[in-house]
Amino acid sequence: MGRTEPNVASTLNSDLSAENDIDAARRFLVEAAKQAARERDAALKAEQRESLHFGASNEKIACYRGIGLGIYFKLLEWLFWFMIWMMFCSVPYLVTINASVFTDYTHRYDHNYGVKVYDSFELASFTFAAIVDDKKDNGTLQYMNTEIGKAWKGPMQKGVFLTWISLVDMGSTAVLSCLVFVLSVRIRKWWMRQKRKTREVADYAIVVGGLPPYVSAMEISAYFERHFSRGAETDKVMEVELILNYTEVFKACKLVHCNELYMNRLAELLRGKTKEVNLAAQPQATANTNAATVSAVLAPSASVTIEMPPLKSMTCQEEPGKICSSTTGIRSGLTQPPGMPPEAIIQEQEQIVRELVQERKLRCCAAIVTFNTEQMRAEVCKTMPSGWWASLFMRRDLRMSHGGRLWKLWVRRAAAPDDYRFENMSTRIRTNILIQVLTGLIMVLFIILCGTLITWLSAVQSKEFRKMPWDMAELEAAIWAGMGSDAHASGQSSVKQDKASYDAFCVSAMASCMAYANQLHPGSDINMTYGAEWSFSNATVRLLNERPIRQDLTKCAESVGCPASYCMPCYCLGLSAVPTDDPTPELLAHMEIACSKYWNVLDARRYGILVAISLVIHVINSLLVNLLRLLKFHVEKHWTTTDTELSYAIWSYLVQLVNTVVVLFLVNCSSLRKLQKRALEHEPSWLQQLVLDGLFNDFTPEWYASIGVSIMILMMVNTAGPILRSLEDWISKLIWRIWLLYGHFCRCCSSNKVPTFDVYTEAFDKCQFTLEERISDVLFNLTLAFLFGSGMPLCYLIVAVYVLVAIWWDRLNLLAWRQPAQRYQTDLPIAIMYLLPVLLMGHCAFGLWMHTYFKAELSSMEDIMAAARQGISSLSHTSLSRRITQPNGLPLLIWFLVYGTWLIFGRWILLFLYRVLRRSGGLCTCWHTEETQMPSKRKAVSYEMALRTNSSGDQLRGPRTYRISHLTNYKAFLSTGAAARLWSLVQGDKRFTRLHEFEKHANAGTSDEDGGAAIPAHQAYSMTQQAVGGGARR
Repeated sequence: MGRTEPNVASTLNSDLSAENDIDAARRFLVEAAKQAARERDAALKAEQRESLHFGASNEKIACYRGIGLGIYFKLLEWLFWFMIWMMFCSVPYLVTINASVFTDYTHRYDHNYGVKVYDSFELASFTFAAIVDDKKDNGTLQYMNTEIGKAWKGPMQKGVFLTWISLVDMGSTAVLSCLVFVLSVRIRKWWMRQKRKTREVADYAIVVGGLPPYVSAMEISAYFERHFSRGAETDKVMEVELILNYTEVFKACKLVHCNELYMNRLAELLRGKTKEVNLAAQPQATANTNAATVSAVLAPSASVTIEMPPLKSMTCQEEPGKICSSTTGIRSGLTQPPGMPPEAIIQEQEQIVRELVQERKLRCCAAIVTFNTEQMRAEVCKTMPSGWWASLFMRRDLRMSHGGRLWKLWVRRAAAPDDYRFENMSTRIRTNILIQVLTGLIMVLFIILCGTLITWLSAVQSKEFRKMPWDMAELEAAIWAGMGSDAHASGQSSVKQDKASYDAFCVSAMASCMAYANQLHPGSDINMTYGAEWSFSNATVRLLNERPIRQDLTKCAESVGCPASYCMPCYCLGLSAVPTDDPTPELLAHMEIACSKYWNVLDARRYGILVAISLVIHVINSLLVNLLRLLKFHVEKHWTTTDTELSYAIWSYLVQLVNTVVVLFLVNCSSLRKLQKRALEHEPSWLQQLVLDGLFNDFTPEWYASIGVSIMILMMVNTAGPILRSLEDWISKLIWRIWLLYGHFCRCCSSNKVPTFDVYTEAFDKCQFTLEERISDVLFNLTLAFLFGSGMPLCYLIVAVYVLVAIWWDRLNLLAWRQPAQRYQTDLPIAIMYLLPVLLMGHCAFGLWMHTYFKAELSSMEDIMAAARQGISSLSHTSLSRRITQPNGLPLLIWFLVYGTWLIFGRWILLFLYRVLRRSGGLCTCWHTEETQMPSKRKAVSYEMALRTNSSGDQLRGPRTYRISHLTNYKAFLSTGAAARLWSLVQGDKRFTRLHEFEKHANAGTSDEDGGAAIPAHQAYSMTQQAVGGGARR
């Protein structure tokens, strides 16, 4: 790395304290980390200067930044149109339900009579809450009149409407299911087309487990060549990389490398200081000789332990009686433990590694075997067991003989070299499963905490919703205006009255208000009493007349010349005096509909709690995700980065889903509330306060107005998720940088030790583009839309906006701002494809239950239902079966069964059809399938040829070997200096390879992940057939 940092040698003057020397070391690391970040950004800028920009195609993104990112952006585009399609199919329902009046048979041609649940547009009016519940009207209001274009259409039967929207839901779902199948086929073809264009070393390699603890690489090579070699010239093992328990070795090498970096920097600082002293004192020849000696001694060497020379001594300011060097500060920053010089640390780590080797504590955990042909690798994967459980039934003739016993091996296709986390491969896979179980228990505890908070907030919300936010000033002003137009109160209108006078006036005015309402609507028989809810002769009369009376009285209150303008304000003033400590839900709903005009719409506490529930869920989801990331990447021991990220994405998705959907269902379940109340009836009061405060036992209209609205608010907050995630990453980076720069000044929580260079590099680099977090968030929002979209179609539009924001923001970060990202493979984005069919099944199940809450009676289908009665009666023995076989439930039930059968048996059907078509296409001379026109397999190129070729189609992309010291993540601390000696000591004579040498320039610049020219064979590799015990040693 070219060092462009400012000269900080002047800070090491003898009259400064030791802390100043540590500050100089920190400043050096900061400048070096910034320079590394600038170089990385410059490399990305040069790479995508001409080809990659904000509007670059997905194919170019896949080529330059990894196929996983290309598939991710391609999927987002399809998901956007999926959501637009579902929203488009829901528009007729949204228009109809917000413009319809439910009425009875007698008034089916009169739109003035009937019920409209929401007179204005609200979030709940776009849900099934806008449908009149049969429990409210006792099944009386079975007709609908709809206002379209200022003209009333109808009447339409309610049962026809319910069946119609269920058919539209089923049809849109069926079309979407077909589109998902088309997408999976297109994605697979696109992926295979991109795969045929690239060739990696992973195509020739496998990872082997279940090996003897002290097996050699040559024994492994001989085993595979003996069992699977069909031709001596081509089918052979090219390289075997043993994976030992390297955890302690990597720690030692990193510590040695870190101390060498500091020693190199110290040597530079000392050379600069010596030069300044010599220039100031007009040095003589003797001084020049000494300076050259110091420079020679301080130069790091790969074979000689670096010794620090004594410098000019001085009196320490902290302890005047003690003699110290001007490098005391940096030495104290390097001490681990305090007091040890860097050279002593290096010697100590060398001794630790030697003991590990001599005491045979480095046991073989796995091995990565690279074959010469893809056919040999495929044959091994086909024949050998693919896991530990399968190896229990391994054929006896395939077992490996070693140490007098037979060992049961298992193999898997190897991942990319840079994907492996070799320090974790000493942990068994089944041990890591137990760690994941522990992670799950921790997540359960946090979810229980979330449920407790939501329970408390729900209880507070219930109490607050019982307190009506009356605006008494607005009420009194309306009554005051009405009193001026009333003849009975004209004598009192000159002076504004107090509360008692308003009450007295309204009590006397109720009779005239009741007469005025009966005059407008003869036959309504309304009874209005001050301080009580108005009443009617029966429930049917109330349903038909309440809405028009309320509308007429409200219009009268808004008119200046209306003689009864005081009626509605007086009625609401009386309702404000009604106690609401334990009201009925019907009374609360009536107050909200009739008197909301006289409420304080800015009541932050009442409506803030409704938003707070959504925010609490969002905040706890963020905390759970961050904690889960810490556990997945730093506690669990996955063998590859891809496995770690995939595990994180799936767990993060499941945790958010459980924390949102399951917790909301359980907390708001009325059946659980009744059970808990009976169980805790005689328990202490503090324990009774933990009882769930659920009010719903089904998808009732009230559920949509309360819980459904909270879910939609949560989804709206999630639309800003991509931007909030970037902001959170940026803030965490800023805090980390501030801590590295100034945290050591806090004596209570820091030491004089300078962090490693890797820590500074990660802190001062740009925020990483993490695909696993984005996959988790996309799946979470898709799940909410599919589960609740039937009853809340607005969810589709919210998710479409979220996907649009994600496309725009992610392209901006990745392409315009050049955020660094690893070359993702297909595992993460393909997880969306695997879960989409499952989400469609969940949509059918939830939609079926939401639709069938409302009973649909179709008089026009009586003949059809009578003909099918015998078949349906066999399914209708229970209340559950009778519900799901209603006319508005059958469409989704049928598609649920059909689609489920397809998902289970569809692959076998497709395989049969594929074989038939391929055979037909092969026999037919006038028609050929794509399979017969294009070979199914790409050109067979051996590993040896791929290393030597200059052909762009056959050359290897990415790293060309599994040698750990050559990989990007390990090369820095395993390939230079004393750390390289330690690594060579650990490798010993157990290495097997037919690749004779790997040049330095090949290590640094021939990864060629982005499609550059291949390194010529004579520059990068020299192949040899000299074998010792079956192979060549390097």
